Amino acid sequence: MDFRVARFERKGGRQVFVGFPSGGYFLGQNGMLYRGDIISNTTDRRKKDFHIVDFFSGRCDENKQKIYAHDVVYSSTLKTSGIVLFRPEKGAFIFCVQHGKITIPYSFLDMYEVSLKKKYSIFEKNVLTSNPNRLL
Repeated sequence: MDFRVARFERKGGRQVFVGFPSGGYFLGQNGMLYRGDIISNTTDRRKKDFHIVDFFSGRCDENKQKIYAHDVVYSSTLKTSGIVLFRPEKGAFIFCVQHGKITIPYSFLDMYEVSLKKKYSIFEKNVLTSNPNRLL
């Protein structure tokens, strides 16, 4: 299973995106994120370090870059930008178009052939508010 980890540090009263660490993380059979023998925090935002796991969607963009959950991509066929989200209740990665605070599911990435070009991660551009789960 391919994934990347977004790392946040608490600064003042909020979590600030630090980056995507290059490695050393693994998912245990219990679904917990580990770095070595230490369990990484993925649930409690009040703690100093916080991590979000982004799973690989199984698709690459036009430039052969891997597309993960929470990536903003541009569809040349649809002529619009959107966010790739993983919906656990559907068990699928979905290309969603955001209009204000409303997220509209547009197409299932594993079902339809949509040409995508990766722009950036929502964490990198501070598109994300203090609650990343509002997009889920």
